[in-house]
Amino acid sequence: MQGYDLDDTLAKVRWQSDLARAFASAPVLYKPTQDFIVITARQHDTAAERSATRTWLKDNQPNFKRIYYVNGDSEQAKAKAKARVIKNQDLTSYTDNNRDILKIIKETVSSSVTLYFMHADGTKTIY
Repeated sequence: MQGYDLDDTLAKVRWQSDLARAFASAPVLYKPTQDFIVITARQHDTAAERSATRTWLKDNQPNFKRIYYVNGDSEQAKAKAKARVIKNQDLTSYTDNNRDILKIIKETVSSSVTLYFMHADGTKTIY
C-alpha cells in the first residue's frame, strides 16, 4: 500500500480562511493509480473541513482508502507521527511535498519504504 500527504501533494490547495470551501474546489495535483492512504498533519481541522476533505478525496481520488490525521507541535514531531503510521500500515512508499518531513521520515523508517518528493507541477521523484 502507498501513502501520500494531502495538501500540495494530491490537491493544490489555495489557502484561505474558509478551508472547507477552499478544499471543495481544490484541483487535483496528482492521482495515484493504486490503492493508497492519506497521512496529513492538519490536526486542527474543523468537522466541516474534515468532511470537505473526505468528500474531495472520494470524488477525485478513486483509489483512496483511508485518511490518518497526525498531531505534532513541530515539524519533527509531525514527521515522526507520519513515520509511525507508515510503519503501522506497512506502507511500501510515501510521497510528500516537504523535504524536511521526508528527511526525518527517512531517518525513522526502514529502507524498504521508498520515499518520493512531490514537485509543484505534480511530478514526483525518489527522495
